[in-house]
Amino acid sequence: MPGLLIYQTGDYRTAFERFAEGGAETYHDQRRSVDFVAEIARTCPVTVAHLSGPEGGPRTQELAPGLTSIAVPPPEFHSRGFGRRLVAEVAPDMALPRSPNVGLIDAATARGCPTFPCLADTFAPVEPAELLRRSGIQRLRLNTALRRVARRPALVAMGNHSLGATLSLHRVLGLPLERAVPWEWTRLAIRETTRSLPQDRLPEVLFVGTLSEAKGAGDLADAVACVNAGQPRLRLTLIGDGPLRPALAARAQSSPQTLQVTGPLPKAEVRARMAAADIACIPSRLDYAEGLPNALVEGLAMRLPVVASAHPAYTARFRDGQDCLFAAPSNPAALAACLLRLADDPLLFAHLSERAATAYRSLFVGASWYDVVGAFVADPVDRTGWVARHALSSLAPGEEGHDVVAARRTPRPTPDTEEAPCPHPERT
Repeated sequence: MPGLLIYQTGDYRTAFERFAEGGAETYHDQRRSVDFVAEIARTCPVTVAHLSGPEGGPRTQELAPGLTSIAVPPPEFHSRGFGRRLVAEVAPDMALPRSPNVGLIDAATARGCPTFPCLADTFAPVEPAELLRRSGIQRLRLNTALRRVARRPALVAMGNHSLGATLSLHRVLGLPLERAVPWEWTRLAIRETTRSLPQDRLPEVLFVGTLSEAKGAGDLADAVACVNAGQPRLRLTLIGDGPLRPALAARAQSSPQTLQVTGPLPKAEVRARMAAADIACIPSRLDYAEGLPNALVEGLAMRLPVVASAHPAYTARFRDGQDCLFAAPSNPAALAACLLRLADDPLLFAHLSERAATAYRSLFVGASWYDVVGAFVADPVDRTGWVARHALSSLAPGEEGHDVVAARRTPRPTPDTEEAPCPHPERT
């Protein structure tokens, strides 16, 4: 019986055990995706290799019949050659990488193992100036290596979350549109009523995600502090965990009226916080390979006006001033200007809230993650043609996303030396 290897950063074992004990999910579709993988294991042995949680525990554990967890400490998980060692250890018959580990994809496809990377990462060309930084060199190496393994016959297709991220597989990695598969999570209910700018309290800006420099959490805190320098104009709530949490929590202690850091919260409470907030902010830096973050998707479904960085994952899908407001990435001053503009303009605020429902609906290009993963597991060598049915090339004229795909067809991989889609100033 063929065995499936899933590679992901999310701590699958902890989530599986929490749900088995009746615990709550921490983000949209978490429980459904965990249960879906467990359901696959009823008919096909599944090994999920993932980052280990802070509580530790055994490296390898059978969670259910046919379902094995390999929990890997961060130093090993991110070490050079780990993907190759993992493939040699598990010897899978098919592989589903959910993060772009080139070593794993290379090792799996080299042994002829049908492989379907199903990612949530936007790939961008590397500017010449970026090659002066280590991060730029690393991105160039990643793009080049992925471009090479994408040509392997055993790489059945590549999936990516959202239209823009999937197009980047074609434009930057050279993957043919016929093998680029967009996917989406389960749709959310859209708030019926639009929002208006509050007049009796400080508008609340909400950030949900990893509290890191790359996700822009520090940039956002600096931007709101800039807005509030003269007098309090906005209140910022940061929900999540990450390396910046201690420093941001210390800042919140000295500014409790305008800054709150909650740490991670259950999904239901996050949704309640979104319902009570006024503005969603997604300030990711360019070096964070966004697909389409849940915070943005859920914010739109809640009809929150969105302020986002001009990251290619967002600029590919939204129009500045119509669907959201864009600020230059890594630039707190530009972010502050957008937030202040929204706080000073009730008509713009109402317009973005009204447009949020349309912007949300426009995101859904492609099948659900469950459909494309289920199709791969049932037919890993694509005898039934499921790849062609789900690929970007299958979008019909008039279908959402078709015009974007048609306009961005490229005859060959985009060189990594072309101009980047948006500026990347240093943090001020």
